[in-house]
Amino acid sequence: MRGDRSGVAERRMTLLGLYAMVASVVLLQRLALPPSQVALSLLLVIGGFLFLLLSGALVEDRVRIGLYLLAMTFCLAAAVGSFVLTEGASFFSLLLLAVLYAPFSYVLRPPLLDLYPKIVEFFCKLMVVGALLAIGQWVAQVSGAWTYTDLMEVLPKQFLLQDYNTTYPLYYGSPIMKSNGVIFLEPSFCSQFLALAVIAQLVMGGKRWRLPLYVGGILATISGTGLLLLAFGLTVLAWRRGALWSFGVLAATLVAIAAVAVTPAGKLFAERAQEARESQSSVSLRFTDPFDRAFRDLGRGWSAPLVGHGPGFVEREAEVYQERTDLALAFPPVPKLATEYGLIAALAFTAFMITAFWSRTPEKTIAASLVFMHLTLSGSLLQPPTVYLALLLASLFATIVPLRRFDPVPVPAFAAHRATT
Repeated sequence: MRGDRSGVAERRMTLLGLYAMVASVVLLQRLALPPSQVALSLLLVIGGFLFLLLSGALVEDRVRIGLYLLAMTFCLAAAVGSFVLTEGASFFSLLLLAVLYAPFSYVLRPPLLDLYPKIVEFFCKLMVVGALLAIGQWVAQVSGAWTYTDLMEVLPKQFLLQDYNTTYPLYYGSPIMKSNGVIFLEPSFCSQFLALAVIAQLVMGGKRWRLPLYVGGILATISGTGLLLLAFGLTVLAWRRGALWSFGVLAATLVAIAAVAVTPAGKLFAERAQEARESQSSVSLRFTDPFDRAFRDLGRGWSAPLVGHGPGFVEREAEVYQERTDLALAFPPVPKLATEYGLIAALAFTAFMITAFWSRTPEKTIAASLVFMHLTLSGSLLQPPTVYLALLLASLFATIVPLRRFDPVPVPAFAAHRATT
């Protein structure tokens, strides 16, 4: 009896710890610890991870820890080489990389894997709040009831993360600002988190009334990255669930597009699509220019393909570019890794990230969406919210790979807890 009680207490404490980590990633992502400007969500997730580790809720995954150590060894060797050959390499950037991804070497113990549906459901509940805030921002501005002000600025400036486009006008000179849901770093973050909530809700089933709220929040951000993530997730789901489900989703999508097209938001999205052809559009700054610059940077000197230009190089180059053009480059993880650590370290670390985000995770659609979100949609290599969202919604719940034939493979029992679709 005492063992049963201790097991229940352990599950409850583990669940509370995971809830706190998810809440910090979603609700507190704009907060910083002064004066160092370290993201509060990073400190809280690391604290939660250490709590779970010391309480015995986590075990090391021998495959992932091997890949992590191999990738970090290559990155460290490249950093040492760049320290010798170049100036201005950032030791803090390398340290942040090591600390940020260390938790991906661990997974929950097999008896705790069935907590997964509760964590996904908690994330979806939080995103209902995010959707309502984003929609509220939009409606209040369009109706003229409110002129945009950053509600988080009631806090002292040093407690808020700087150097993010927290929000910006719909177009040059517009008095209406894109919705960031108040609590999200940028409209694109809000859009992507809401898109992931749509995908997670469809995967787990139930509570379909939330879906229009999530979609309304995505539209309020006027951000294409959320729509791209949603399209990717729906494509993966359609491939996994077959033709009948795909036709239903296609019909619902066409109806939604037609409904949006007759609203002012439809015109705005059409204008954004046309802007994608311009050389200085957000599409170019996210998906074209970073790869072009990474390719050119790797050709600057014989050592660049081997050791890169050093940790922190991309941030310095982006700052110079922004000062000159007033435009913000967003380097995805792979070109950033290649530019700063060279090709060998970039390949090793990318292999580690894909394995940690996707391999042996309980829901492949959610995991694949997180990989796509992380690797393509933003400069998220060192951004705790996007990195740790993958940790909490996928990586921690992976099953342990057996390294010997007689090692048991634990099978999670979370499927029985899913809501009825």
